[in-house]
Amino acid sequence: MVKLAKESGIKRVTVLSGYVKGSVEQAVRDTNDLEWAVLNPVEFMANTLEWTETIRKEDVVRQPFADVRY
Repeated sequence: MVKLAKESGIKRVTVLSGYVKGSVEQAVRDTNDLEWAVLNPVEFMANTLEWTETIRKEDVVRQPFADVRY
């Protein structure tokens, strides 16, 4: 996929990733020919329905880790 992207003239790639680094992410990281970014929206990918009630009632998301930014 990365080879085809380069051959097609693509200059920038964004990889949507999770907890485990996959083969596409590694191939993009290994290239010198592309600008790239890897996004790891793990909390949102987890389909965190436990936030539903407080978002609806208070427009707030609470997590037990005060020093971690989401």
